[in-house]
Amino acid sequence: MDAFAAIRFAVGTGFLLVAAVSDVRTRKVPDPLWIALGSVGVLLLAVQFVANPGDPGAWALLGSAAILFYAIFLGAPLFEPLRGYWSYRVGHLRIVYRIAPEARFVVVLSIGRAAPPP
Repeated sequence: MDAFAAIRFAVGTGFLLVAAVSDVRTRKVPDPLWIALGSVGVLLLAVQFVANPGDPGAWALLGSAAILFYAIFLGAPLFEPLRGYWSYRVGHLRIVYRIAPEARFVVVLSIGRAAPPP
């Protein structure tokens, strides 16, 4: 097992242990814990990509996974209405996506710069 895999395993195990203890005590795990776990995971993976450069498509996959992860916790719910086109904005980035209700997945239509907020 390489060093990055060992670090990811240790951090993931620690976070999941804290989540399990919280779940046993209160029967729910707070969202900030999941956000912290996902953020640390994205950061560790980005550090690994910088240390061991490889396929540029991996960065695109990491970016899209991070956008969808943060959209779930910080944006509008992705599967609530199950229809139509939706837009999610992060700073100057605007993501337009469509929800495919028959398959229960999200199709990202565009990612581009948006006008600055008023």
